[in-house]
Amino acid sequence: MDRSRNPSLLAWEGLAAAVVANLATAFASMFAVRMGATDFQIGLLNSLPPVFGLMVLIPGALATDRMQNKRRMVEISILALAFCYLAVGLTPFLGEARIWAMVALFALSNAPLALYSTSWQAYFSDVVAPDLRNSYYARRTKLTFLTGAVVVLATGLLLAYLPRTDGDRIHLYQLFFAIAFVVSFLQIQLIRKVRGGDSRAVGTAGLHRFGTAMRGLLRSRPFLAFAALSLLFYVSWQMAWPLFFLTQVRYLGADEAWMSWLAVLTSLLNMSTTGYWSRFVDRHGIRPTLVIGILGVASTPFIYLASMYLPSGIALPGLFAMTTLIGLTFPAFQLALFQCLLEVVGEEDKTLRIAIFSSMTLVSNILAPLFGVWMYTTLGADREAMAMTMGLSTLLRLVAAAAFAIRWHRLKGTPDAGRRLAEPAPLLPEKEEGPVV
Repeated sequence: MDRSRNPSLLAWEGLAAAVVANLATAFASMFAVRMGATDFQIGLLNSLPPVFGLMVLIPGALATDRMQNKRRMVEISILALAFCYLAVGLTPFLGEARIWAMVALFALSNAPLALYSTSWQAYFSDVVAPDLRNSYYARRTKLTFLTGAVVVLATGLLLAYLPRTDGDRIHLYQLFFAIAFVVSFLQIQLIRKVRGGDSRAVGTAGLHRFGTAMRGLLRSRPFLAFAALSLLFYVSWQMAWPLFFLTQVRYLGADEAWMSWLAVLTSLLNMSTTGYWSRFVDRHGIRPTLVIGILGVASTPFIYLASMYLPSGIALPGLFAMTTLIGLTFPAFQLALFQCLLEVVGEEDKTLRIAIFSSMTLVSNILAPLFGVWMYTTLGADREAMAMTMGLSTLLRLVAAAAFAIRWHRLKGTPDAGRRLAEPAPLLPEKEEGPVV
């Protein structure tokens, strides 16, 4: 079976996925604001979607493991996601119910999105050998960054300068959702051309299978350590997500054009440094790369905090300049986190185990953004309240980076699955052998 085209096909499928994601989600909060959403509804746009993702992950993983080729679940999830985005685009026609309908349908779209992410990760590990995953994934990541930059810039400029009224702007948002719907079918065609992934061992569904996977994870000390540290990081990361948007709009006066330029800067920096971080992984491994990536991510809330206290005329340019630090290191985080998960999750019940880990992160995604908004509003919903909330997020992210640095030091004697050795590095042992972190 010819697999020589797989790297290109996976990269182009990632491009299509990036087009869909950026058209449908890059300005979702602004779409809601233009229709009259409150701060609370903006917070729900961040915290409610994971509820729906959580509902489908485990059943979806069980169903995926029963399939001879996991590509089928990838296709089903893309199709379901396409129709969800189309429905979101139709919500302005619902009159007074439009905002709550938009929030509900956008949240519902996270169910197929979560299923796509988990099934795609499992399918990727089926069709790509461990020693090739870094190069394959880096190639796909670089293309998605470039695509995201182009799409966000184009849509942001169109939204900022083409419409004359908010009504015109809402119609333009609807057009973007319709285009995302169409591109989803191209994405399906690309994933269908990828070769490989057929498995003779088809899993059995049910609570017994779930129990087996859970027992395996609970006996795996490397997985438990990685999951605990990841949870600490995800809480610190997700609590600030709605606050970034509120800071840009409420305190810095950003519109779609500024937001698109900021996203483009980040995407271009991400794209230009992905190759470097991919080579860094080859030389040094995924664990030190993850530490560096988290340190970069830890700077984000501090950068937003600092920008709020710059003079009004230079606040947005200052945020633009300081965001460079985030863009330079984010690919290190993205490349390493996924591969660290594959390193500790094992091959048995792989899809279900990834789903269990993803469920954990979704639970934090439900609670952490609401906690961030709650803390901000409880402290007074003003500039000082935002600064204190951003400060806490920064502190927790630094603690997470330190914890992952300790894990890296403790595992220095264990082969790193990211380094290009003479032979592919084995996965970490699942049972009591080896250090806890």
